[in-house]
Amino acid sequence: MTQEHSCTIADHPDGALLDAVLDAVRTHYVHPETAAAMAALVRARRAEGAYTGLPGPEFCATVTADLRSVYDDRHLTVVWRDEPRPEPEPGAEAAALDVWRERFRLEAEGVTRVERLPGNVGLIALAGFADPVAAGPVYEAAMRLLAGTYALIVDLRANRGGWPLSAVQFCAYFLGAEPVRLSTVHKGPEARQFWTPAHLPGPRYLDRPVHVLTSAKTFSGGEDAAYTLQGLGRATVVGERTAGAAHSFAVFRIDDHVDAHIPDERPVNAVTGANWEGTGVVPDIAVPAGAAFDVAYELSLGHVAGLVAGSGNKNLRRIADEAVERLVG
Repeated sequence: MTQEHSCTIADHPDGALLDAVLDAVRTHYVHPETAAAMAALVRARRAEGAYTGLPGPEFCATVTADLRSVYDDRHLTVVWRDEPRPEPEPGAEAAALDVWRERFRLEAEGVTRVERLPGNVGLIALAGFADPVAAGPVYEAAMRLLAGTYALIVDLRANRGGWPLSAVQFCAYFLGAEPVRLSTVHKGPEARQFWTPAHLPGPRYLDRPVHVLTSAKTFSGGEDAAYTLQGLGRATVVGERTAGAAHSFAVFRIDDHVDAHIPDERPVNAVTGANWEGTGVVPDIAVPAGAAFDVAYELSLGHVAGLVAGSGNKNLRRIADEAVERLVG
């Protein structure tokens, strides 16, 4: 999610708007050296007349493209607003978060599908990570429904992120009760750690295969969950390389019409010592996003079919036969 900060300017001479954008980037961007290189390139482009006479929307789009040409950070954006926006009122940030909460509430807190598939394979699809207070009971209910399955598919192909603590809470269901440090997020000289909780209200999903589906549109918090479970060896990622947006951003008000979305936080995974910024999450099994489900389902069914070997359990044999029928059907 984002935070909003104000750095209002008014009655500036020509070029001061761009200077204010660059000042915000240099001051707040998560990589100071990269910020300096971005500012140098944009100033050179200004000297060439690249921004002269551009209308507001085109000006913002062009500056954004030039900033990203130095480093393609998908969260770094200069935004134009047609309607002038005054100084934010007290409580405006909380009101904006309430809008996001309402949006998630109308979309089942981001959980768009929970299903037991033939062969006793579970499926859960998440389009985003809602406020953890609201998302927690939904995750609990979903994991209770999926608790008896023999394998699980987690579909993050349309996941655009959200609240980081919800991603942590969801990932915790696939790990043991002993708290695990997942990452450390750096913001300037400050750092905060994200650990899994020792207690979860729903059943953990342990000792069974998990396949995470990704696409080129999987973004931010969706990438975080895929990267985390992959790094811990808890899931096999199937699909496409993800967008590569690891840095969290804040909103800086430049003037009544222009905001700058500037990444100011950098996560470092506790296992890899890195993150997915720029590179995306690289799938273990690379296939087009549209084929990812079929591949993961076939792998899951193969696991279920193998469970019957040496077992006299009639229920298990029935489910395994169901899996084999799906595999050969």
